Amino acid sequence: MGRLTVLAPGQWTTMQALARCGVARFGITPGGAADVLSHRVANALVGNADDAATIECTLVGPKLRFDSDVEIALCGADLGARVANVDVPRWRAVWLRRGAVLEFGMPIRGARAYLAIAGGIDVPAVLGNRSTDRVGRFGGLEGRELRAGDVLDVDSTPFPGVRDDVTMIASPRVAAWARELDLVSTPVLRVVPRAHEGVDAGRVAAFVSTEFVVDARSDRMGLRLAGPPLAGPRLDEQVSSPVVTGTVQLPPDGHPIVLLADHQTTGGYPVLGELASVDVPRAAQLRPKDRVRFAWISVEEAQSRWLRFETDLALLRAAVRA
Repeated sequence: MGRLTVLAPGQWTTMQALARCGVARFGITPGGAADVLSHRVANALVGNADDAATIECTLVGPKLRFDSDVEIALCGADLGARVANVDVPRWRAVWLRRGAVLEFGMPIRGARAYLAIAGGIDVPAVLGNRSTDRVGRFGGLEGRELRAGDVLDVDSTPFPGVRDDVTMIASPRVAAWARELDLVSTPVLRVVPRAHEGVDAGRVAAFVSTEFVVDARSDRMGLRLAGPPLAGPRLDEQVSSPVVTGTVQLPPDGHPIVLLADHQTTGGYPVLGELASVDVPRAAQLRPKDRVRFAWISVEEAQSRWLRFETDLALLRAAVRA
C-alpha cells in the first residue's frame, strides 16, 4: 500500500465515482463524476472497476506527491498536468516513480479532469458509493474538497523496468476518446424533446436556434446559460416532479439550466427536454464564457450513441486485459 499526499488542493478537487442509485426518494442527489465518460475511461485504462474512486479536478488542478510507484490515467480536460516539467499525456496509462509530484498549470481545454490510480483510492463507501456529496457533507474524503496535507492510501504498482533516472513513462495505447471531448468553439449538445405543457412553440423553436454563453454561476448542480432570454407568454411553475441529470429547465427569466450531477431530485420549473446521456459529459466540460448550441435528437438515436460508447468501453477494457 502506498500513499498520495496533497501538497496543494487546487479548486473544487473532490473524490468522485459513479452516481448514487436508489437514494433519490430520500432527497439525496445522485452526484458522482460530472463527466462520467472520462471517469470510466480513466478507470478502464488502469484496470479498475467503474465504481473505483477518481479525483475530479476542476479548472485549477491540485499538486500531489506519490510516495510509491503508481500507475495512473488522466482523462477529460487538459489542465496542464506536468511531472518534473514534462507534460503528462491524457487518455492513456502512465507510470510514475516513487516521489513523483503531479501538478497542474493553466487550464487549456475543458473544465474537469479525472485522475484514476490502479487499484483505486482508499476512501470509505457511504450508501454504497465513494462519491463526495458536498451538500450532505458525506462520501469521498469526509464529504469535502481535498485540502493541503491530506493523505490518501493508494495501491502501489511496480514501475516498469527502465533506468533509475526515468520518473515517468506512458503507454503508447491511446483511448479512442482522445478527440471525442476536445470541444470545438461552439459545441452542439443534443436534447430529446419533452416540453412541458405551457411552454409555447416559440420558446421551443428559439431554444435550438439560439447561441448561449455559459454563465459563471454554473457548477456541479447545473449549467446556467446566459444570452438572449427565451421570451414569450408568462411561464407558470409546474407541480414539482422528478428531474434527472441532463434535464433542461426553463426558469421564469427565460435562461435555460441544464442539470448536472449534483442536481436536486425534484423541480418545479417547466422542462424543455433531456440532454442525451452521451452529451452530458460534454456539458460538464464547458467553462464560463464558453458558447454552446442545442439540437433535437430522437430517443432511438440517443440510445444508439450511448450503446456505441458502451461497446467502445468494453473493447478498451478487453484490450487492457490482453
